[in-house]
Amino acid sequence: MGVTEEELNFLRFYFLNLKIASKAVRVYFDYVHPPAGLGAELTKSSVTLKGLRFMTKLQLNILYPSPGQLVTSADFDTTLIVCLLRNLPPRELAPLTGWDSLPPPGDTSIGADHARVKWYRNQSVHSKDGILSSTDFNKCWDDLEGAIGRLSAKASLPMLKEAQLSKHVVLDGSLIDMLLELRSCTKSQQELTEMINIHQSAIDILMTNKEEHEKKIHQVNVSNQKGEAETQKLTTELSDYKNEYTEKLKACKNDINKNEVIIKELQDQSDKKQNKVADLIVHICKLEMKYEQHDKMLKKHDEHLAMLDGQGSKQGEQIAQQAEQLAQHCEQMAQHSEQMAQQGEQMAQQGEQMVQQRDQIAQQEDTRALIEEDVREGTFVNTKAVTDGLLLLKRNGVLLITGYAGTGKSRIGRHVLHMFCAENKSLKCIKLTLAEWDNMTNTKEKKDNREDNVGSRAENLVLLLDDIFGETNCIYNREKDTPILDKIHAYVCKGNIKVIITIRDTVKRHYQEVSDSHRLFQYDFIDLSSKNYVLSREEKHTILTKYMKRVHKSDFIERKGYVDCNGDLILKNGEVSNITRENPVKGFPLVVYQFVHNNKYFKLGSKFFDRPTEAMLEEMNAIRRKGDDQRKFMIQNAVMVYTAINENRINPDDNTTITEISKIIGAIYEKTIKLKKCNISDAVNELKGSYLISIPNQRSYKLHHPTLQESVILSFAQIDEEHINKIIPLISWSFFQKMVKPESYKEKEGEVVLRVPSNSYELLNNRLVDFFKESSGFNELYCFIINLCNTEVFQHEYSILLPCLLEAFEKEDDTDTHTENMIKSVGMDYFNSNFLLRNNKDKFLTVLLNTVAELESQLDIYKFVLKTFSAILKTSSNHVTIDFMKSTLITSLYQICSSKDVRSVKATLDIIEELKIPVLLDQGIIPTNIYDITSISAFREEYDDETCVFLTLCIWKAYAVCNIPVLEFLLSKYVRNPFDINLFFKIIYKDERIRHIIQLSRKRFLDSSSLLFEPLKWMLETFQDQELENPNLILRTACKFQMFDTVEYMASRCKTYDEMSCLQAFVDKYNFFVLGEIPFNQKLFDFLIKRIDITSKYLISVVKSVIKKENVPDYMFDAFLPVCIDNADILTLACEHGQFVLVNLIIESSHIEELDIQSALMAACRKCEVIFLNYHPKADDEVEKLKIVKYMVAKVGYEQFDFKALCQQACSSKRMKILEWFIQNIDPPRLDVYTIINSALVNKRSDILEHIIHKIEIESLDKWEVLKSVTDHYTAECSFTILKLVRTIWDSTHDKEVLQMGEIVDEAYERKYLELLMWIHDNCHPYISIDPKKVLMLACEDNRIDVAKWVLQTFEQTSLDIDGGNLFMIACSKTYEILQEQSIEMVKWILSNFQIKGCDFISGVLKLISDTMRKCNKTSNLIIYLLEKYFSFLNTDDIKEMINKSLEQKNYFLVNWFLKESGSCSFDKQMILNKACSDEEIETIKILSKYFYALDMTEAMIKACTSLSFVSYDILEEEEDYNADQSVACLGLLWNEVNKIGNDSIDIRTIVSTVCKEKKVKNNIMTWILLNLQLDQIPINDVLITCCQQSKIHHVKYIFHKVAIEQLDIRKAFVEACQAFPGDFQFQLQNRKPPCVEERWQKERNKPKYLMIVDSLFQMQSEKDSYLSLVQNEIIENKKFDLMLYFLQTGYCRNINMTDRLKEACRYGKCKLVQWIVVNVEHKELDIKSAFHEACDGVNYRVICYAEKQLENIKCLALMWHYIHDINMFEIDTVLNKMTETSDSNSGDDLKTWLLSIKNINRRIYQSDNALLNTEEYINKPSQQVNDGQCCLEDLQDNYDLNSRDEQDECPSPTKRLRLEREEQT
Repeated sequence: MGVTEEELNFLRFYFLNLKIASKAVRVYFDYVHPPAGLGAELTKSSVTLKGLRFMTKLQLNILYPSPGQLVTSADFDTTLIVCLLRNLPPRELAPLTGWDSLPPPGDTSIGADHARVKWYRNQSVHSKDGILSSTDFNKCWDDLEGAIGRLSAKASLPMLKEAQLSKHVVLDGSLIDMLLELRSCTKSQQELTEMINIHQSAIDILMTNKEEHEKKIHQVNVSNQKGEAETQKLTTELSDYKNEYTEKLKACKNDINKNEVIIKELQDQSDKKQNKVADLIVHICKLEMKYEQHDKMLKKHDEHLAMLDGQGSKQGEQIAQQAEQLAQHCEQMAQHSEQMAQQGEQMAQQGEQMVQQRDQIAQQEDTRALIEEDVREGTFVNTKAVTDGLLLLKRNGVLLITGYAGTGKSRIGRHVLHMFCAENKSLKCIKLTLAEWDNMTNTKEKKDNREDNVGSRAENLVLLLDDIFGETNCIYNREKDTPILDKIHAYVCKGNIKVIITIRDTVKRHYQEVSDSHRLFQYDFIDLSSKNYVLSREEKHTILTKYMKRVHKSDFIERKGYVDCNGDLILKNGEVSNITRENPVKGFPLVVYQFVHNNKYFKLGSKFFDRPTEAMLEEMNAIRRKGDDQRKFMIQNAVMVYTAINENRINPDDNTTITEISKIIGAIYEKTIKLKKCNISDAVNELKGSYLISIPNQRSYKLHHPTLQESVILSFAQIDEEHINKIIPLISWSFFQKMVKPESYKEKEGEVVLRVPSNSYELLNNRLVDFFKESSGFNELYCFIINLCNTEVFQHEYSILLPCLLEAFEKEDDTDTHTENMIKSVGMDYFNSNFLLRNNKDKFLTVLLNTVAELESQLDIYKFVLKTFSAILKTSSNHVTIDFMKSTLITSLYQICSSKDVRSVKATLDIIEELKIPVLLDQGIIPTNIYDITSISAFREEYDDETCVFLTLCIWKAYAVCNIPVLEFLLSKYVRNPFDINLFFKIIYKDERIRHIIQLSRKRFLDSSSLLFEPLKWMLETFQDQELENPNLILRTACKFQMFDTVEYMASRCKTYDEMSCLQAFVDKYNFFVLGEIPFNQKLFDFLIKRIDITSKYLISVVKSVIKKENVPDYMFDAFLPVCIDNADILTLACEHGQFVLVNLIIESSHIEELDIQSALMAACRKCEVIFLNYHPKADDEVEKLKIVKYMVAKVGYEQFDFKALCQQACSSKRMKILEWFIQNIDPPRLDVYTIINSALVNKRSDILEHIIHKIEIESLDKWEVLKSVTDHYTAECSFTILKLVRTIWDSTHDKEVLQMGEIVDEAYERKYLELLMWIHDNCHPYISIDPKKVLMLACEDNRIDVAKWVLQTFEQTSLDIDGGNLFMIACSKTYEILQEQSIEMVKWILSNFQIKGCDFISGVLKLISDTMRKCNKTSNLIIYLLEKYFSFLNTDDIKEMINKSLEQKNYFLVNWFLKESGSCSFDKQMILNKACSDEEIETIKILSKYFYALDMTEAMIKACTSLSFVSYDILEEEEDYNADQSVACLGLLWNEVNKIGNDSIDIRTIVSTVCKEKKVKNNIMTWILLNLQLDQIPINDVLITCCQQSKIHHVKYIFHKVAIEQLDIRKAFVEACQAFPGDFQFQLQNRKPPCVEERWQKERNKPKYLMIVDSLFQMQSEKDSYLSLVQNEIIENKKFDLMLYFLQTGYCRNINMTDRLKEACRYGKCKLVQWIVVNVEHKELDIKSAFHEACDGVNYRVICYAEKQLENIKCLALMWHYIHDINMFEIDTVLNKMTETSDSNSGDDLKTWLLSIKNINRRIYQSDNALLNTEEYINKPSQQVNDGQCCLEDLQDNYDLNSRDEQDECPSPTKRLRLEREEQT
């Protein structure tokens, strides 16, 4: 429901009162009465304040709290503060109008302002209608705003601006509801306070009446005494009468005394009857009237006695008369006394009820106060448990919550109670115990049995029974509590009450019988310990945020963490992420509460959540200590220890546990006790719930939380060092990370750790090796090592730990793991399998080096690891391992340039140079995949392809993080070849480079404004001698990435630059798909826009780009407005992209006649054109576009638009919200209703059709057109509304012929609109008829059994004349479709209602079998159902045909059924077995196992081994795990059955030989053969050769390990392995070898495996040259460069033609081979020029032109230049001219860049040498040498210009000699 403007005015004014005015009064009060001395002032003035008649008891409790509590003005409301200011010295002067009236505007005194605030507050709270007109609002606001300003200014804390801003505060729905509720609460509180004051006044009045009543009774007594005295003076004649009436008077006196006692009792009870004071007052008034009558009668009696004294003799008769009157009076008094007694009893009953009601009200108030405190804290969180709990309470009336301690049961119960009562304000919420509930409902019921009254008292009540049976121990009493539970259930069933019950899970287990049997507990439980209600990370984050806000006054900032009010970071974002990831044993809500409230715990950070605490460890130690004295705890402790170290599992029924637990008891307590199984079972049962939980589907138990397990282990380990050594082999990886510390570690306060002594490191290292082996993939290994590096034990003890750890890895590598590796070979991560083939030590060291290199600290660890790494490299003789480790070293160098100091970089570079790894100063080549080469992810694939170091990459890494010392060191390497900053900037300032820097620097920069500014500034200042050639490149890139500091700096250096292109780049900012978009930088925008003519027409293109962006800030639209005014194109574009802000600005600032409003609105109704990278979701946000439509129509008017065209556009773009708005707000004649109807039907929008039906007169439409639309676009989803529309048309049409229903029926037949046909028959008969037979056929085709049943019910079956067999075939042909269940039901329905011929039945079943997929069990069950029911229809041939068809479809479910049920039929069992083995169908094989004796099992096993399920060469396809492989299971089953009948029935050699002939054999099949068949019975050489051909390295190693070498044909295996080794991929593609591309890819990926196989075979040979001669030609012809390089590195194959090999290597980009040749072969023997041209041609004419592959050719050029460095060998101009002439599109810019850079370097060398020759030192040389130098210089110039010399002189040139001499001197 909407809120009116007057209501908003009132709420805003109430907000001012509540938020600002009360604060201003409090600020002034604190100024006058400082908080430090407030308590003393109040104490001093206590007499005055307590004596104030209007001071309530509640206010006095606030002012004078319990001892130890501080009083603060924060607890005072405005009324109390004003009261104190009036009465505490110095007292404020009252305004002229008094404190309770509104002062006139002219009175601005302090007292007047306080009265003004108080008056407005009371008026706001007591307002009945809650509205405020705009006039009154402004008047009141200004008045109160002035008072706020004056009061706060007086206190030197101005709040006027805050008050002014609050006038414009946006009141959303939640704030409105909050203000309304707060106002209601405040009003209720004041009303209650006033009621209490009224009641107190009534009590005072009652006390006064009591005193008056006592005086009157005294007067009655005196009168009676006077009567007695006067009566005694009468004559003796009246003595008898006198005595008689005297006794009567005494009786009356006694009655009066009794009445006095009763009255006193009533007076005592009246003090307790606050809620019934009014009734008592009325009653006392009645008593007073009666006593007045009594006094009057006594006075008359006195008068009569006086007359008797005066008259004498006449008194006898008068006395008699008076005696009679007195008797009557006594009788009346007796009756009155009886009435008084009855009234007293009624008042006692009322008093008892008042006590109960008072107690109930007090309990309600306590519950409300408890919930209000929770709400005030702001720590309620809407979790899934709260949402579901609220729904259950509404649905069932009962909510049951259970869970572990600390999971938040009580808080969730209160939260649900609060939410439920907030929705239903008439309900009362109360928190009780069972006993309190019983007392509340039973007190009067036990006396009067008034159950109706009790029920009425319990109405509208929501009851919270928190911890219903106790918090820790179960306190359930069956006899006492069961009736109470029954009563609660009865009230719930009546609907009188709602109940929320919380129960701790441990208590729940104790009363499980009650939980299972009582009706109250049969509802669904919210189990907070279950997976359904485990807190999500978002919910945990919300809980943590609320508590941090409440306790630490801190806010959460994304990517930073929690920041307190001072701006200090108190909890980092990483810690927050770790906290929200944990599920602590004590429950997350409780642990968070402890965490934020305890500074000791808070300092521990996330460690407090994921590991045992002191309290938990002490809990375990307490149980252990109790075991010293009590046997029960001794056994319990031992049971928990056994469970913890037994992989967290204990089975009480296992007899071995008795022995093990006895040993543990002996180890802990040094006692030997005799245990029985029952002792362990009893201990488990006692621990169950609190510590142990059952494992599902097992008879075992486990500790219910990992942290609990860790606590038990720690407690056990604390006994002595021996136990630590027992624990280490059992600890988990997470336990090691969190708990294991070095012996020197000092725990933080509250921290619990396990310190391991150094003499236990050997055991610890063995356990670390186990953890390492468990890491199956590369990512797991990387995570393992980086986590290891972050542990304290590694950081402090690495020098001791690491050598021991490497020894442990060596031992592990030496163990026999061939079988294990062979089994695991299929489980390796495919993309990392080559890396995982390495031994454990190499893998660990390589990843460790790169991991430590990545870390920004740990310099000492890196140096230690580097030293170890270098030592291994220098001593290793394995060339494969050396290449692998060299590549790792290069990658680590790239990493440390950004993460380490210059000493680390220098040390690494020294080792690289020592190992003769080339360090290229070449700036012309920068790898395109720079971010892969320089990151750890390089290991994922081509991890060992790095052959050289590109120093430019190192500089780039250091530049990215502004590592100046490293930059200085690296740039010092450029001595002869000066560093070119322009080339460097050209390469660096590209999108992909900057993007990578930002991704790496996200943790350092919250934005990119200052990114790369410092290194850029340093670089330009360092190379001031070099002029910046293209500053616009840097400027545009900086603008694109919002780098304000860079732009500002570059702009200050440049005299001119292209401001417009910079602004365009700013607009086209880079967006990250992963990290999200970079926000626009306002400072940068302001900087650029100030330098641009804002009215320039060139700015229009920029604005159009802005419009297409997402999340454009308003300030940009404001800045661009001048160029947008009166621009129709921009307005249209803004409408199309949903930019409402700009649309609003343009229309408000433009002349409407200058704009094309119709086109703009059409654009808003149009779907935004999707352009990749420029598309943003807001452009198609229909809500935003609807907002634009509403605004423009309201602004311009309905008459200005062609709504028919707009409708057509909105329909074509599917803008349904806009269409809906059109229908609701635009007159129907202006709309294209038919188009809207069509669109609603197409888009299935029945709501729009409903609007059309209700708003548009059908008579005004072309009914036939509407019906045609319905039939064209009929949808089942809108069928109800469509039929409603059709009914409306039909009913409103008198001439039915005009509707042409016949055509509608024909269309419905064609489109299968069955509901429409049914409706036509039911409503349009007899005008039109339908064909029931056709409808039934359509229903069968569409699996509409409901329609089919309707046909049979509506029409007689005999009149349908339908062939049941035809229907059956139709239904059977539809079962393969999606709606299988409907199809199956349709088939069954047809069989039950129609007669089916046998031939039709068989055809239908065959159709079902043909269309049934292999795993479609539902259809198979249908077929079996049909066969079982109509099996008599089938003959033997039919059965054979069906089983053959089932085999074709691989439907073994049916095959198995036929085999079991048709035993008499003769099947081809061999064929079935072969097919089953090929398809890995174990169940079928088992059924046929009884026939194995008569079948060819050799053929069957061959089929199982050559299963067709694995024939793909897809590199992403992986085999199953060995133990889960179905083919292995089939082989195992066949082998076991064969062994039963004897091995003679199979030919093992034939099986293995046949398998080895397969082109591809599964690894698991080969593993099974080697593990299960005797190796001496199989052709082992065939197996070895197959494994070599198919790169099964682990199988080859297994064979070498198990079979004697002399039994193996190593020679043949070597030849086959070399022949299988894949050649160059480019060469294979050119020559189509092999023909399958996927097979080529897979072989390419497996090159390292092939190489390892060849290496293993080659090292076994003694005559290596003769073996190599067999394959040398094969290697050369098929371009197997990697194999060729291997043999060259091992010292063989040196007799080949190196010139041709160099040219081939250059052409195909084989850098390693090129490097080896140019290093090891004399350059005179090589044709360098031809090799140069081959490398260039290889770039331009590659078959696959991947950038990284082209890069390999350029790297070959760079390597040759590095080693040869002779410009005459590189015909650069020739290649450049050729590239220019051909203009080949395949020619990459990378090659051209490199060639030009080398040419530029040569020019600089020439210029440097020329300058050197002109030095004085050179001039003093002998003239001949000078002449030689000049000649050489001329030659060098000629070579540079013409590039025509072929060879250089062997002797150094004079320039070179001089340079060498100077270098020697320095």
